Amino acid sequence: MLDMEARHVIEALRSGIPSRAVGQYFSEARPQIMKEIAGRLDQACETGTSDGYVICGKYGEGKTHLLNTVFNMAQSNHMVVSYLSLSKETHMDKLYYLLRSYLNTEDQEEKFSLQADLEGDFIGNGILKKIYKRIFNQAAKYNVSFSKTKHCLDYFAFMSHLFLKLGYNGWVILVDETERMGRPGKKARLNAYGSMAYFLLPKHRMESVFSMFALSASYVEDVIEGKHEFDNLEAVYPDQQEPAKTVLNLLIKSPQLNPLTREEIHQVLVRVQEFHGRAYGWTSDLPVESIAEAAQAGNSGFYTFGLPETKKGKTIDVIAEELFRECQQGCNALRGSLKARYILFLCREILSMRN
Repeated sequence: MLDMEARHVIEALRSGIPSRAVGQYFSEARPQIMKEIAGRLDQACETGTSDGYVICGKYGEGKTHLLNTVFNMAQSNHMVVSYLSLSKETHMDKLYYLLRSYLNTEDQEEKFSLQADLEGDFIGNGILKKIYKRIFNQAAKYNVSFSKTKHCLDYFAFMSHLFLKLGYNGWVILVDETERMGRPGKKARLNAYGSMAYFLLPKHRMESVFSMFALSASYVEDVIEGKHEFDNLEAVYPDQQEPAKTVLNLLIKSPQLNPLTREEIHQVLVRVQEFHGRAYGWTSDLPVESIAEAAQAGNSGFYTFGLPETKKGKTIDVIAEELFRECQQGCNALRGSLKARYILFLCREILSMRN
């Protein structure tokens, strides 16, 4: 019987789109950085303290994959995991009325709407006020409008406390493509660094929170140096450069993901072979070392490896097209076609890791 979970993983690899399933099963690479992150997660759970972490890497070097791996690690530690954005319409007062209504309503339709709001599909303030008045026979009054600059930290501090009270061991906040904060204007960027300090330098406001940011390796050169962020900070906020200045230094010193080592590539390929066999009921007899060596030869050297003479010297797209046509016509033995397709698939995966 074919393993559909294994097929899902293989198809996710084939598509080149980062997947949490791949992050769950392919987590052996970069053991040093994974050990450090695991230690920080354990510390957040055991001590109640909060921590922040930044990793940077070039495009395609596995930043999103690493976040997906951390996502699964955190869930296995019984922690809440979030990719979230905070809206100006999410009032602190609204959150109180929302939670109180959710815990006390017996109407299933209301409960569904309130739960959807908590999960990010917001309902209007008028609807919430109507529900609250029906349940408690009193009006819901928003005394203070939520302001991101004034109340953002209060929101996260409250949610971190709430998650602990609900029985979770902590809260992990994962932020991908952090380099997007380099696109707005000068003052907006400087304010963004101040906001990052809430998570990278959380002090004692939040409970058991681990925040992790993935940043493009070019951010320091393109934005911090290219747009003269330290000079901007001194010009715009001459008397209040902290904590933004500390955050800028943390971004500069953040650890960079290195390309996978030869040993790590071999480990990944062994896992790919295993999952491919489970997914399609066919196990390759090709040695991993030979596949890795063929891929290291570059974009032309590996095309001929293990393929019939008629295929040598042709590009991957042409070979794949010919194989598909031959399979339709029944010209080749099934095993030979599968083997050729398997080689092409593995070489594509190696190229994606190298790029």
